[in-house]
Amino acid sequence: MPKLESGIHPCYVCNELLVTPDKVSHRNNKDGSIAFRHLWHGSTNLLEETNVKNYTTSLKTARIRAEELLKSDSISEQTRLEENIILEEVERLSQQEG
Repeated sequence: MPKLESGIHPCYVCNELLVTPDKVSHRNNKDGSIAFRHLWHGSTNLLEETNVKNYTTSLKTARIRAEELLKSDSISEQTRLEENIILEEVERLSQQEG
């Protein structure tokens, strides 16, 4: 995965700056550049494995979606791993807010 420099990259979903220790994902843009996002917005493989087409925009919906997806037998181990990490990240960020 490309190196993330904390505080320099905005999330391409919510436009907030990504900071350590945020869990992140990335995409390779058509122009060869790399864009980053918070992992909690959604797992990398969702478009390929489910009918999910949108990123979550709140920690509450991220938790609900991750819990629902983890109940499914049809998701891959990679997606299952990412959804568990998303739940951990949602919990960490929720504690920071509260």
